[in-house]
Amino acid sequence: MARNSGCRDATCRAVLRLVGTARRVNNVDIGQALRELREASGKQAKVVARGAAMSPSKLSKIENGALAPSVIDAERVLAALGVSGEMKARLMRLPGR
Repeated sequence: MARNSGCRDATCRAVLRLVGTARRVNNVDIGQALRELREASGKQAKVVARGAAMSPSKLSKIENGALAPSVIDAERVLAALGVSGEMKARLMRLPGR
């Protein structure tokens, strides 16, 4: 899917890959997706947590599936990762969101 989309950066490709393959999303899947996006962006968890107005501990719990992120938490993390516009909208439309 990412090949035909015109995405050139790793974060964009990661979003498209996750959106394109998602069937059923649970807490672990959401956390895993957010972790993959963070890693693709090259940002440290501490930096993303600060940008998302949450503690690094909370971000870690979300990424590990121990805590379900609220819609607001997910939106803040995506914003801190620089995911915006259509990519953010596509990710937020995943089942379970």
